[in-house]
Amino acid sequence: MSTTSSSSQQSLHILLIAPKSKLGSLILNHLLSYPHLSISVLINDPSKDKNLVNLIQNTGGRAIKGDLKNPQTLKNATQGFHTVISAYRPLEENIHVEGHMALIQDCLENDVQRFVLPSFGLDISRFSNEELSHAIFVPQWLRLKAFIESQPLNTLEVTQGIYI
Repeated sequence: MSTTSSSSQQSLHILLIAPKSKLGSLILNHLLSYPHLSISVLINDPSKDKNLVNLIQNTGGRAIKGDLKNPQTLKNATQGFHTVISAYRPLEENIHVEGHMALIQDCLENDVQRFVLPSFGLDISRFSNEELSHAIFVPQWLRLKAFIESQPLNTLEVTQGIYI
């Protein structure tokens, strides 16, 4: 279930990927300013990020252990969330593509309603493969775009950019 009810207030459950990145920390601070949101984070090693873990737990969220470099660690990471927001953008193509493909697959398996990819100024949905073949970071975006288009996205909205 994507929301919980306490009294008359509902809480929207959001999982943020890469909360310690430059973009991720800005998103996290913004999301935490909304009391109706329950924010959890996916981090490589919660035992090394005590301050972040305490902050998240004190606001009612969870710190989930997972690593986009190891897609097998992402199994059921998205369970119970309405929205997953990724602020993760590695320099290595395979981590970006394989990690995000694993997250999208996990979202589908766990009935997540929205997955937000990092946009970084390139909205791949607006361009044809021919147009994208002339852009920077094309190989990884084309692989990710093909994967997304091949999935049965009946209940999952995959978007680029950060919004809720």
